[in-house]
Amino acid sequence: MTPSLEVNHLSINFRMKKGWFNRDGYNVAAVRDVSFNIGRGETLGLVGESGSGKSSIARALLKLIPYQSGSIIVKGADISRSDTRIMDFRRDLQVVFQDPYSSLNPSMVAGDIIGEPLQIHFGLKGSERDKRVISLMEQVGLAAYQMERYPSEFSGGQRQRIAIARALALQPELIICDEAISALDVSTQSQVINLLEDLQQRLKLSYLFIAHDLAVVRYISDRIAVLYLGELMEIGPADQVCDDPKHPYTRFLLSAIPSIDPDIQKERKRVRQQTSVSEITSNANQLQGCPFHPRCPEATDLCSRQLPEPTVLTEETSVRCHLYNLVE
Repeated sequence: MTPSLEVNHLSINFRMKKGWFNRDGYNVAAVRDVSFNIGRGETLGLVGESGSGKSSIARALLKLIPYQSGSIIVKGADISRSDTRIMDFRRDLQVVFQDPYSSLNPSMVAGDIIGEPLQIHFGLKGSERDKRVISLMEQVGLAAYQMERYPSEFSGGQRQRIAIARALALQPELIICDEAISALDVSTQSQVINLLEDLQQRLKLSYLFIAHDLAVVRYISDRIAVLYLGELMEIGPADQVCDDPKHPYTRFLLSAIPSIDPDIQKERKRVRQQTSVSEITSNANQLQGCPFHPRCPEATDLCSRQLPEPTVLTEETSVRCHLYNLVE
């Protein structure tokens, strides 16, 4: 079966302005040679600290920013090709943004927010559009009488349900959830996650779930990809990545999750203490070798000189670390 999404060797650079007329500007590599795929009905969790490049990947997938090299293939079609129909692409790939307060037009009622893509893409109007809007609202746990309410009249969780209904309107195959629950309180987060899982089972949706909380990502994801300073450090099944992490950076992320087991908590505290918390982005583009080596407690001289190649450990697991790819 053709994957919902294939990302091959994606690289994204940003031009930083400096000096008069930007004559002394320089490029910053936000994402470097990242590859992954998402199967039909699968959830891939993309995790990493702030500045790791997660949202840059999401924006490149949505064609909101350009990328310098690589390919993005949605349902077998390369979206970078000039003959790609942008309207077809928009229907296949939708997004739920982080902040439900700013992602909805405050001057539009909920029914118009959800119904606008139906009118633009399918030409639905009047009662036919309203019937479809009511069906979408009910799918996400909202009532028909709320169609005429403005975003300011909803709670944060309800606003995010409106955003999800809007994303579902075009019957997409893949939805990008870009920190979609980060702005919600814990109880509301669990409700939204359960809603996403229920919709996935009923509609056969695929998700790219972007977050910085590895515990949440494990709960919803089939596989997890770990990103650090634009480099894909580890990818594998969710349970394997969390129960038996291979990369030192993945172990560091897991160490931030509290545990009721005192032995596990003690080990995680040790990992946090051994991993440097110094500034990670100031000289990221000048670093040689593995980008994590200045912070890594297991770094060797080789790590500072040479970027490790991805090492395939199993059919579904790979890691970019010299601990598994010894090069003399």
